Amino acid sequence: MASQASLLTRNETDIDKEWMNQAHRHRFPIKLYEFNKISNATAIRSLKGPTNLESINHRFDYGDKAKSAVLRASRHLNTEFPGSEGKLKRDYLMLKDAESIYFIGNFSTGRERLQVSGNEAWLVEMFYDIYISKHNKPKRFPIYMYNTHYDSWCQLTMTEDKENPSKKLPKWIKISRPPRPRGNFVGVGGSILNDNIRYEIGLFFK
Repeated sequence: MASQASLLTRNETDIDKEWMNQAHRHRFPIKLYEFNKISNATAIRSLKGPTNLESINHRFDYGDKAKSAVLRASRHLNTEFPGSEGKLKRDYLMLKDAESIYFIGNFSTGRERLQVSGNEAWLVEMFYDIYISKHNKPKRFPIYMYNTHYDSWCQLTMTEDKENPSKKLPKWIKISRPPRPRGNFVGVGGSILNDNIRYEIGLFFK
């Protein structure tokens, strides 16, 4: 499995770091996406050890696609950019290279399209649009959330609108456990790291 999957992540939360630590421990390739506020650039680095980084690429021009992705997400979230727009564009670079996303989070009580709370909502919204653009009418999405409130995994799917059966709506369903990742996958989270979350993350690398 280690030769078939590569972790794509950031380095912003304790959960992000736990994804990296677990991947390194089990010899999974890791790509770390770092935003430099001074240069307004994203560095993409390969991780060869807990503190050993090798720069493999720098992208200074985010392009119109990144800006458009962030703007679409803001509309669906009914909000403006939370702090650094550059970090969101960095997240887009990470997501467009991914085949799936696994994250630790919670549901929102607001009216957002995908009902995810916190900064992870931006990642999920952007990846949802990226996946839709590449696949014709998917019934399920490779978007998996470990919900810390319910201590269970959920997957994003499409379901019929009860009032308009011809219309499809995104819906989260509870699953026993997501499939192990293949190809490039994003692993992130913004919740507080605890032993239960550490255990859940570790299962993907065993």
